[in-house]
Amino acid sequence: MAYGQTADVRKLSGNPPSSEVNDTTINDEIANADALINVETGKSNWASSDVDFNAIRRASNFYAAAAILNIFDQTKTEVANSYREEFWKIIKSLKTSSKQAAPPENIMLKTAGSEE
Repeated sequence: MAYGQTADVRKLSGNPPSSEVNDTTINDEIANADALINVETGKSNWASSDVDFNAIRRASNFYAAAAILNIFDQTKTEVANSYREEFWKIIKSLKTSSKQAAPPENIMLKTAGSEE
């Protein structure tokens, strides 16, 4: 399941005509955004039942829309850059909250006879 939504990305990118930007192109950019999200969050199975899924969806939409704008409307560079900034704010926020929620992974246990 893709995190971003084609209709949302189309709207964010200024509703380019389907003759210039077809749904396949948008879906390809959503897939690219989703792959980056998976790498950055360390999770590749985001689901609509996840607490942070709406944030993931927004991040995917922003990143894909930025890519569409860069490819098809170079006059919107500032908008594309602001979308990428929003993407990274969301990702950073998710990474920070997941670090705070996760238990420490480096736990050392001492057992009898391990003082050596």
